[in-house]
Amino acid sequence: RNIEVLLPEQDVLIVVDGNRLVQVVINILSNSLKYAPEGQPIEIDFIQEGDFIKVIIADKGPGIPVEDQAAIFERFKQASQYTSKTPGFGLGLSICSQIIHAHGGTMGIESEPGHGCVFWFRIPKDQ
Repeated sequence: RNIEVLLPEQDVLIVVDGNRLVQVVINILSNSLKYAPEGQPIEIDFIQEGDFIKVIIADKGPGIPVEDQAAIFERFKQASQYTSKTPGFGLGLSICSQIIHAHGGTMGIESEPGHGCVFWFRIPKDQ
């Protein structure tokens, strides 16, 4: 679908469960790829915030209404506009959230319908 994933130019060293963190990033990217329009990039970036790293994954998809945003991190929940259109069980983001919380972090979304989604998670740099 000609979607480029733009990565940060710099690296950061963190001590975490690498397999689980890769699982989180792949799940968020997978969701972004499902909804991103043809030819629109997905951007990954991070911000250092003291002893924490905030990872940001942004797409240009249709966005998620505010009233659905909290629910998408619950088990078996999807945004209401996608429940019948997109295959899935509504477990991916719930699992991601549990992994991030197990690392002592937090996870969230910033989105407005028609303007894409920005998923983020914030974890300590040193586990």
